[in-house]
Amino acid sequence: MHQRSRNEPFVHVQVAQNHMATTFYFTLSVAKRDAARAEKLLLQAHAEVDRLENELSEFKENSPIYQLNHAAVGERIRLTDSALELLERAEVIRKQTKGAFDCTSKSASQRRSTEKFAWSSSTQEAWKLEEGVWIGFGAIGKGFALDKVRIEVERQGFSNFVLNAGGSSLIFAGFSQPGVPWEW
Repeated sequence: MHQRSRNEPFVHVQVAQNHMATTFYFTLSVAKRDAARAEKLLLQAHAEVDRLENELSEFKENSPIYQLNHAAVGERIRLTDSALELLERAEVIRKQTKGAFDCTSKSASQRRSTEKFAWSSSTQEAWKLEEGVWIGFGAIGKGFALDKVRIEVERQGFSNFVLNAGGSSLIFAGFSQPGVPWEW
């Protein structure tokens, strides 16, 4: 992507869609000549968030997380790459916070700081270790999706953007217009 000069016309390209029970607003500040490419990228970004929601949702029957929540103890459920990555990340955070964050907080069992599920990275399978375990990514799912979108936006050469998942998760980068920071 070309560097934008202060005299060059710029535009904000925004595409909003509903995902994960909220509205995601993706905004790029770009040279006018890059607006069509920016809009195409943002539409692709929303498609990626939709894909992630389908893989990570505790409410959608085809989601491996839904299937894991409804599986018998010990029944192995095959996870997608994203589901496995987020499950592993959630477990790291649980251990770092000594259980203050726990993706199984909705479980019937309220034992804290104990492992309630297990997984194999090599087979990409996960299974519950006790009855009543319920996994949900409501606290980190939106941020995870925004991180994936940010990576692709930057990979495509855009550096001035706001990625907003309903106001609860936000990523700002660069400028709203040349030399003018984003305001919130």
